[in-house]
Formats: sequence, C-alpha cells, structure tokens
Amino acid sequence: MTIQSELKELRSKKIAVESELMYISKQSVVAEMVEEANLGLEESVEPPYKITVREK
Repeated sequence: MTIQSELKELRSKKIAVESELMYISKQSVVAEMVEEANLGLEESVEPPYKITVREK
C-alpha cells in the first residue's frame, strides 16, 4: 500500500468518524441514549439561567 492510498483511506475514516460524532452529539440522540441506558436523567423543561455571585 502506498502512502498516498493510505492517506486517502485515513481521510475517509476521519470523515466517517466525524460524521458519526456529529450524529451522536445531537440533543435528540443523546436523550435517546440516556433513556436506553436507564440513567434516571430527565431533560429540563426550564431554560438555563445565569448565576451571579456578588463580591463582598
């Protein structure tokens, strides 16, 4: 196997891995995976809010 063909194969694998990572990073997919793993976690229905700390 030449270096050029090996490089081409590695680029293909990189693209495939990036694609899979982007898919499993989607909120809906993460929620489904958590549900299937029975972790007991639930999605928040309230939006996040910023916590501010006042200095004394």
